[in-house]
Amino acid sequence: MKLVLYTYQTIDAVEKLKKDGVLRLYEKDRYLTHLTRYDDSDYNYFEYPYKYMIHEMKKRLPAPKDKDTFYPIWGWYKVNGRYRASKELDKIHEGLVKLKVEIDESRVLLSDFDVFAAVISGRRILKEDDNTLDYDADNKFDPSLERMFELHRKEDDYFGFSFRKETIQGTFWELFIEDVIEIIDPVFKNRSRKKA
Repeated sequence: MKLVLYTYQTIDAVEKLKKDGVLRLYEKDRYLTHLTRYDDSDYNYFEYPYKYMIHEMKKRLPAPKDKDTFYPIWGWYKVNGRYRASKELDKIHEGLVKLKVEIDESRVLLSDFDVFAAVISGRRILKEDDNTLDYDADNKFDPSLERMFELHRKEDDYFGFSFRKETIQGTFWELFIEDVIEIIDPVFKNRSRKKA
């Protein structure tokens, strides 16, 4: 089965995709990830969740064709209960190019964005008695992160309130030009062009 996702990429990344026919993020391509948002601060909020997602992708997905691929590519599968990107997402990613892509589900790891966001903010998901372990410092991942992969829950039992309309993200190792259905240019709002 194919999944339709939306991914937001820099103009440089889109040019690389067009030129090479594939977008893969190597260690030198950190500037094309969200990690750079916090690189100048004392604590990079995205570092730990990125490491965890990379760890899980290595376990759950086939290896990328190029073994030097380092960072995942992020996409949105479902936003606030709807299978499309939202105006809020467009605002957050202003200045980036929005791509509508169709990728085989075997290449995508889906996860619950609300849990991921909690992890970014440093919140534990499970209400466990033992809060003494510093998983990051001990080079272990907090087992509560596994909740990220439990999709379509009706109740949000880890936050203690009814679950909002779900938002599901998808991460994948590589994006091929053939995967692209539509490129939406940020310069021309409300105008799109078909695959280049």
